Amino acid sequence: MEEYRVNNQMEEVLDKELEALMESMPDYGRLEKAIERSIKRKIKRIVYRTVAAVMAALLIVFLGVSPAMNAIYTNPAKLNEEPDKTLQKVMRTYWETLEPYIEVIGMDVEEKGFARYEISMEVANHREALYVGTPNTKVKMVCGKYKDGETNQLLYHTLGRFRMEESAEEMIEDFKELPKSAKIYLSVREKTPRMVEELQKEAIELEWIQVYQPNVEFQGGLNMYLQGAFDDKDRKRRNMNAEELKEVYVANLEQLQAYPQLWEEWKLKNDNVVFVYDIEGILEETLEDAKQIEVLQSQNYCISGQRDEIVEYLEKTELVSIKIDDISLIG
Repeated sequence: MEEYRVNNQMEEVLDKELEALMESMPDYGRLEKAIERSIKRKIKRIVYRTVAAVMAALLIVFLGVSPAMNAIYTNPAKLNEEPDKTLQKVMRTYWETLEPYIEVIGMDVEEKGFARYEISMEVANHREALYVGTPNTKVKMVCGKYKDGETNQLLYHTLGRFRMEESAEEMIEDFKELPKSAKIYLSVREKTPRMVEELQKEAIELEWIQVYQPNVEFQGGLNMYLQGAFDDKDRKRRNMNAEELKEVYVANLEQLQAYPQLWEEWKLKNDNVVFVYDIEGILEETLEDAKQIEVLQSQNYCISGQRDEIVEYLEKTELVSIKIDDISLIG
């Protein structure tokens, strides 16, 4: 009997201790939430560390690879820095040399990283009103190559400009039907070359001349006035004599020769021919020939004037090609 009481007391003690132990343990709901919170904290720490490591790696790649690529490939941003503005000058020279009326008067280059750039330009068309400070043309450069852009029909080449078989007599009659105040822009080809100084004295506006160089394949040109100016020579373009114009022309060709990587993709063309091979060699021949010019002449050139001025000029000048570039009905 005594042994039974002892055993019974021991069972009671064990039951009390077990109850106390159970009471000290959290219920399953609280335990599950505690475990979930702990896991989430650990996952967040892992995610944060992973993201930080990835961002650090990308930053290292960007800081290392991007500048390296910018150094390897043509960097238009660096070439367009003040005070030289080399890129803008080369692009202005290129379009002036190959196309009448077109002038690059402003440029800004935005770096996109990894040898990628966006080039915004203000391109003037001398036949239209000029809006200063408003970029109207954009092109992209990726690894030294020009990509798609928004040229707004400004940066393009016209082939056969001076090979139009139009009748001067019929054109004159059509022009006489226009208002007297109408302004007419023409690209013309004379039967024989004329001295540029003679053309400058005519009662029309001489817009652009192609320098007469019969000994070479490529013949470039000059705008006879500029709407944007880098220096005094630019401001005086319309009043320059033949020798001064020749100096500008030679300097332009030398500039194109120095930076072929900035314009070769836009092509080299001569009226109705696009040169594909040995572009630098062809340009070199033109440059060397230009240095030897003694009398500056032009056979292909562009003019503008009021209706009566143009009609009078067409009546007295022997032209073999006439192309209407534009007619502005002012009145």
